[in-house]
Amino acid sequence: IVVVWLDRFSRNFDEGVRIQADLTGRNIGIVAVREGIDTTDDSAGAKYFRRMMMANGAYQADSTSERIKVGQERAKAEGRPPGRPPALSPHQVNECKRMFAENPSVSRVARIMKISWSTANKAIFDGRSVPGGMQ
Repeated sequence: IVVVWLDRFSRNFDEGVRIQADLTGRNIGIVAVREGIDTTDDSAGAKYFRRMMMANGAYQADSTSERIKVGQERAKAEGRPPGRPPALSPHQVNECKRMFAENPSVSRVARIMKISWSTANKAIFDGRSVPGGMQ
């Protein structure tokens, strides 16, 4: 199996160790291209390095999750809604809907409003997908 980064091989450390053990038991190796690691080498040093890379990946994922939670809690304490602010004002959303009612083309609305197709679609259909596919 070829992967780009070994630390992105699995969602967490325990799962990665379990998958690697299963693959090793079936004589299937993992090659991590960017790190230049070939797990068919079953030496103690190779095992240690593989597990350290996966532990580092798990640490990175956990710390990112913790930072997101801290940011959300801070926003809540400051009375702000968490997440990204809306791309369009309520007036702009109404304008998108008005234009779409006159000429039902999401692409046309996006072009006139100078916004992405997906932003126009979300404004027109209140975040739902377009009935019948892209327009």
